[in-house]
Amino acid sequence: MVLFVHFICAKVTVRGEGYIYILIFNLEAGFDVIFVESVGVGQSEMRLADLTDLFVLCAAPGAGDDLQAMKRGINEMADLILLNKAEEPMTGDARRALMELRAAQTFRLRPSPVLAVSAMKNQGIEAVWSTLKCLESESRVLNNTY
Repeated sequence: MVLFVHFICAKVTVRGEGYIYILIFNLEAGFDVIFVESVGVGQSEMRLADLTDLFVLCAAPGAGDDLQAMKRGINEMADLILLNKAEEPMTGDARRALMELRAAQTFRLRPSPVLAVSAMKNQGIEAVWSTLKCLESESRVLNNTY
């Protein structure tokens, strides 16, 4: 079973405590996969990254997300980076954002995959799912958990 948790207001997620309760409750409920959406790149998101098996950063072209993410160091935390609103054929903004996000990964010891997707047009979603499954397998091997 898959569960998607929409973002929670900032008052509930101070230092990530709100996320802790949500994750524990839903794991006990028997969900196999839990997606937790957050907003922004603040302290709650940093804490959320510590609580999850995989951390996915979603950016949009022209929104300044790429610059903000680099400033906050969240690029280094992400296991997977998605550029949403990258419909084919890609606009100049989308191509530029994709190149910048991929270039930022060249400085990492273990670069994260950067994928272009379009949620609205359902483009690239299968690649995201298969990448998530591969990353989860790698994570279990590295952490020796099965």
